Amino acid sequence: MLFHHHSGVESQYITHFHVGHGDRAAGLAWDLRDGQAREVMVFRSAQGFVEEGTDPTADDSQTLVYRGTDRHARLTDEGLTNDVAYYYSVFAAGDDGAWHLQLTDTVAPKGSSHWQREGSIDDTDTVQCVIDMDLNRVIL
Repeated sequence: MLFHHHSGVESQYITHFHVGHGDRAAGLAWDLRDGQAREVMVFRSAQGFVEEGTDPTADDSQTLVYRGTDRHARLTDEGLTNDVAYYYSVFAAGDDGAWHLQLTDTVAPKGSSHWQREGSIDDTDTVQCVIDMDLNRVIL
């Protein structure tokens, strides 16, 4: 799967949040801060973000694409329509058990991509690079 990656973003409970797009897909990755969050929910919508203080599970325009406790989560959301903006809202439950809106990002999958990530990394590696096939350069 080919993805163009956005740079990492951090919040109270989540660190190293990355969003990417590929052909009919979006890729999301994040790490939970140690001892901070108990669980994460990620919602997708083609209509907009979930607003802070609202219940995303009660909003028919929001689709739950992930709910879990993975400390180092990697998610591929497939079956999307190319060139349509998708809005991702990320919630985390803290020690108080309440859900808190942490991060939002927008992704528009592309039918053809000039961006490619090759090779493999494990959870101990931190690698950020973009390969620009049009300009024949690597950006680290």
